[in-house]
Amino acid sequence: MRRGVALALALAVALPVHAARAQARRFSVQPSVGVGAMPDAFGSRCGEGAATSSGGLLLGVTARHRLPPFVVLEADLSAGASGFAKGCDARLLVRSTPIADGRVEERTFLGYADDPRDPGFFTGSVRAGIETPATAPRRVPLLRASAGVGLVRNAAKPALEPLVVLAGGVGTRGRGARLALDVEWTRFRYDARERVEVVRPATPAAPRVVERVTEREVRLPQGWAVARLGVELPVGGRR
Repeated sequence: MRRGVALALALAVALPVHAARAQARRFSVQPSVGVGAMPDAFGSRCGEGAATSSGGLLLGVTARHRLPPFVVLEADLSAGASGFAKGCDARLLVRSTPIADGRVEERTFLGYADDPRDPGFFTGSVRAGIETPATAPRRVPLLRASAGVGLVRNAAKPALEPLVVLAGGVGTRGRGARLALDVEWTRFRYDARERVEVVRPATPAAPRVVERVTEREVRLPQGWAVARLGVELPVGGRR
């Protein structure tokens, strides 16, 4: 009798877990297409203060590996393009900061260091995150959150820039193909040039006086936010 009860309890625990593992895909790939705000350096090119000022398109594929019960590892490759690439009137992009003795520091954006005119770019990243476990009730949607690091390269610039990415998504569940909607926030820094002037502002008694002028390279924050719609496909069966 006791052995029968113990066996029944063991089956009650083991069968749902086995069923969940059968439904959970260990490996999958997810092609996707996305739209959103693209990096200023690759788009409208208005400098600091307009970090994501142009819309664009992103195509990508994500390879996913699940570690039960809820850990997920991802590798992503993407190619994007801003909807337009144009220059801005840098003379209007002046930022003033008061300093000592009534003087003011005026910083003027002069352009990006390599002046990239190609709006295309490529990214690669690796991420780790968590998602709804396969043992959750079927009525619970597949929710996922991840973070990672990677590299971005503009089509006109050979250098690779490091990036960080945060992502969150929701998807359908089931044994076949799944629909997925993911939102990503990506940030990196890009080389630019600026002119710094230390001035004494004009007063009724004296004209404006420029005391010092220097030009320097700076690293401006860049990034994008994009929504990606994809289809997740199992690879190598389910476990």
